[in-house]
Amino acid sequence: MSPRPPADSFARPFEVAIVGNDAVLAALPSRTMQLAHALHACGFDLVVPVSWGEELVAREVLGIMAARDASPAIFCACPLQRARLLAAGSELASFLITLASPMVAAARYIRTLHRAVPLRITAIGGCPGLEDPAIDFSISALELHPLLDARGVVVADQAEVFESVIPPDRRRYFSLPGGCPTPRMLEMRVPDRRLVTITDVAFADELGDVLLGGENGLVDLSPRLACTCCGGFV
Repeated sequence: MSPRPPADSFARPFEVAIVGNDAVLAALPSRTMQLAHALHACGFDLVVPVSWGEELVAREVLGIMAARDASPAIFCACPLQRARLLAAGSELASFLITLASPMVAAARYIRTLHRAVPLRITAIGGCPGLEDPAIDFSISALELHPLLDARGVVVADQAEVFESVIPPDRRRYFSLPGGCPTPRMLEMRVPDRRLVTITDVAFADELGDVLLGGENGLVDLSPRLACTCCGGFV
């Protein structure tokens, strides 16, 4: 649950930052909590992880998979991945489970929680799937640290534990980074399915084998295509 905005925040937009996994990696060796403190020091009222959106995406995928027939499916929550898979034609379109990016899912969720509150939501990370009215601004992981430096905020100097704010829940249950359901969740919710993760450079050959073989699996190409929600950089 998102912390309720304080009463005095209604006089201005309540500033929310959604932090992508690539932004967390870019902050290393500083800890995630230090990055959150740094963003609070920059003026953000609420700092949440993109895992909020990944959990929502994964739950939606599980529901879709449970309703599909026993045929291969490809998880796709990235517009660049979709464009690459369909670049040569529409043959793979029927296999795709296309959803909003985890960043967008998180932003929509926060706006749903606080319908009556004027929000300004900034996505921090290189996710290409941010074209949505729920997101007001975006900052890439590579742009973040120059911005912090310009404001005199040093991530490494921040506290390593939360002291003055209640940290949003960062635990995962349904999702892998990027929003695909975990193998265990597939086993529990859709026991006749298995997760197929493709990482080979020649991914097209392996993907073709899975699809032509009619295997009842969910294919996740996100790690292979360097999805930023998986921690990759674009």
